[in-house]
Amino acid sequence: MLGKHTCPVDVMTFQNDMTSIQSKDDVLTLLVHLGYLAYDADTQTVRIPNEEIR
Repeated sequence: MLGKHTCPVDVMTFQNDMTSIQSKDDVLTLLVHLGYLAYDADTQTVRIPNEEIR
């Protein structure tokens, strides 16, 4: 993702709980909730939203 690529993610498995992380999808979804990643619902992918975070 550092090279401005996207990563597929399944956001439906996230339990909205920071203590029960069980997969990479949970980690990526948590980072979306925290504002570190941007989620595109059309393609169901995440990306780093700007250069400051990159």
